[in-house]
Amino acid sequence: MPVQDRVFKTVQDATLAKQQYGEQVVNATLGALYDETPELVTYDAFYSVFDSLSRKELAAYASHLQGVPAFRDALAQWLSVSNVEIIATPGSTGALSLAIHETLDEGQTIVMPSIYWGPYELMAQFQHLQMAHYEMFHENGFNVKDFKRVTTEVIQEQGRLTVLINDPAQNPTGYSMTDAEWAAVMKRLRSLTEFGEINVILDIAYIDYTKSSDKRRSLFQHFTDLPEGLNILVCTSLSKTATAYGLRLGGLVLFSKQKEQLFEQYSAGARSVWSNVNNGGQLAFAKMIQTPALHEAFVQEQDQYIQMLSARSTLFIQEADRVGLQYFPHSEGFFVTLPLDVKYREAVDQALRQELIYTISLAGGVRVALCAIPLRQVQGLAGRIKQIMDRVVRG
Repeated sequence: MPVQDRVFKTVQDATLAKQQYGEQVVNATLGALYDETPELVTYDAFYSVFDSLSRKELAAYASHLQGVPAFRDALAQWLSVSNVEIIATPGSTGALSLAIHETLDEGQTIVMPSIYWGPYELMAQFQHLQMAHYEMFHENGFNVKDFKRVTTEVIQEQGRLTVLINDPAQNPTGYSMTDAEWAAVMKRLRSLTEFGEINVILDIAYIDYTKSSDKRRSLFQHFTDLPEGLNILVCTSLSKTATAYGLRLGGLVLFSKQKEQLFEQYSAGARSVWSNVNNGGQLAFAKMIQTPALHEAFVQEQDQYIQMLSARSTLFIQEADRVGLQYFPHSEGFFVTLPLDVKYREAVDQALRQELIYTISLAGGVRVALCAIPLRQVQGLAGRIKQIMDRVVRG
């Protein structure tokens, strides 16, 4: 079954089970933030502004194809970045798809980690690209050595390189790279520019759900004084940042010495695919970020939910360690993923369902969406999953 069909089918199955069995169901499939009720979180700070907009503002086309200027300024302010170009996109998915399309020709190879968000693969397939994977982890950290090996091989073979990274709070593992790991990655990429153009597509969809506010922006320090031919294409998501999933709003942030040229190139690509994006969402986000009182209210509200997520992940990891349940290195964010040989995937998925535990099965493991389940359901969950997985794997 195609990746996207598998995910949506599992979500639908979990929803139906919830309707039948209620609180007994652990629905750990959803990639959206739910509170302790559990109900979908919608930030008051954002929607109070959005609801104040007139019908004409909500109905109108955005004033600029590249995005409302105030929105682009607000996004740069929120990310604490400067000397960049920004294009509004329909979610981070729009930014990712556009960047993948524009950086490689059909038949070329994109570099991705060994464990990743499934739609990346679908995007690559639609662009008729090959994929090369580096092992994401070595022991308890990012596998810099294998990253260097694979990226070097690919650029030497095809004379250009596009590498996709999801950080911080990666989907599906919840791992955040350290500053030292980022420094090592960028040092190697800078050195590889002698072989050709390098484009780093960086998905930061979960950047606003890291535990440390300073850490949220520290990675951008590695993108200053870039050499010719090294472009960092940052993909942002207001689905996560502002809990505005259905508005389909995000941005493509361009770090490059050729940023003006890239801005024109990507603007043309955007025009050819989606024209422009949601006007009301852009206006609301801009007003919220650029109005000090609203900005502060937004930060405080978001911090409450970061603490909620942190409590869930801390409990799950503590219990996993206690019962011996393996998981990929995890720092923070929406998800934690448990390694599992693909040959056991279907059997484990069915066994979990029999116990009314719904997760997302990946090629390399089982993703548990801590963002979607209340703390009371997290308690004891690691032990239940461990027993079920052991029963299936050991026969």
